[in-house]
Amino acid sequence: MERFKESQIPQRLVVYFVGLLVLSLGISISVRAGLGVSPVQSVPLVLSYILPHITIGTCVFIMFTAYMTAQIVLLRREFQWFQLAQIPVAFLFGYLVDLWLLLLGDFRIPTYFGQLLMTVVGIFLAASGIILHVRAKIVALPPDALVVAIMKKFPNSTFGSIKVPFDWSLVLVAVCFSLVFMHGIYGVREGTLIAAFGIGKSIPIARRLWVAPLERAGFIRWAE
Repeated sequence: MERFKESQIPQRLVVYFVGLLVLSLGISISVRAGLGVSPVQSVPLVLSYILPHITIGTCVFIMFTAYMTAQIVLLRREFQWFQLAQIPVAFLFGYLVDLWLLLLGDFRIPTYFGQLLMTVVGIFLAASGIILHVRAKIVALPPDALVVAIMKKFPNSTFGSIKVPFDWSLVLVAVCFSLVFMHGIYGVREGTLIAAFGIGKSIPIARRLWVAPLERAGFIRWAE
């Protein structure tokens, strides 16, 4: 697998931050589209509806902290304490989501087609942000780190075999919260289904869009 050379720490940090910036923008656009967000973000979105005085970014931070706590419980002595860096990263990510939502305001393209277009744009931006921050290899976001922690407890599993049921379990939790506290399904819609399949399909395209130009510009070099 391609990775950054160890000597490229400044470049890695820049790419990591840009990845978080783009990923949070993609999520924020999906929120404003109003057709539902990705499975990982569905619970924070529903919580923000249930608790209207708490921002979506704060709900993201709360959930991400819960995911990191789950890693500690699962791994116990195997937990690497440098992974506590996930906490400031989660705080930064939640802040960026709120910042983008503030900048976007009430923007929404009129008509259902416009909402679908925003959802697709949000998905592609999310895929772009994922490929950048993951390839930078700094600190994994807590949901992905939790999937890796679960994998360690099931040695024959793969990331995909854990990630898919993990994501859909979050959708189920979001739906249950919505039904119990708001007596209807809110925050989980067709956009959630589109994102569940669309982000994975968009990552190879985003990889070609982002990685190749950065290599040609000489900003990054990938180790063999």
